[in-house]
Amino acid sequence: MNVLKILPWTATTIAAGLLWATAASAVPVNLLTNAGFETGDYTGWDVGGNTINNAVDVDGTLITGTNSFFGTTLSNVRSGTFSSYHVGQGNPTEFITLTQTIAVQQGDTISAGFWIGNDSASLFSTAHDDLKTQIFIDGVGILGGTTTFVPAGSDASDFVEIASSFNTGTRNSVTVTYQVAGSGTIRAGVSLDDLFFVGEAATVPEPGMLALLMFGLAGVRLTQRRQTA
Repeated sequence: MNVLKILPWTATTIAAGLLWATAASAVPVNLLTNAGFETGDYTGWDVGGNTINNAVDVDGTLITGTNSFFGTTLSNVRSGTFSSYHVGQGNPTEFITLTQTIAVQQGDTISAGFWIGNDSASLFSTAHDDLKTQIFIDGVGILGGTTTFVPAGSDASDFVEIASSFNTGTRNSVTVTYQVAGSGTIRAGVSLDDLFFVGEAATVPEPGMLALLMFGLAGVRLTQRRQTA
């Protein structure tokens, strides 16, 4: 009888520990639809800009319309099977825009960004400002006035991350636009993959921890039933 009286307290303590462990092991959720273009097209995205050539395709697809300085330019994929590519430059600006409207939680800190690749014969640079490469949140850019240099390479590891963060404040939804130009004054082929929009509040428990939590809670209920009986 004394053992049964102690067990509910012990089981509850275990369950509380499991809840903490589950929260600590939560996996951030990317709130974008089709973030890596794995549908093989632009499903979920509103596509704009003034690029002369863009598409979603597999690794190694020839990108036409680039300047001869870059030699043969191919699309590159960072993960999965597909990526997006376009032809862009900085002056005059030619870019692509990819837009989604997303439900968010108020007061959440969101990390927004993308990975940019360049499978050609030379590196290129892209400036971060509202006329070139930028991430707009409800029309306001969140990238600082810097420049990213994108090395030439055909591997997934050759991609470069461009990202920043913001707070949702009192908003329940935001419109995010990823605007990506290209090189300085000549047209380069630009690959985009694994775009992300991840909030601190947008997490789910890891499957293994969730199963362990359910097991612990079941033990609590069983012990309570035995004590009642």
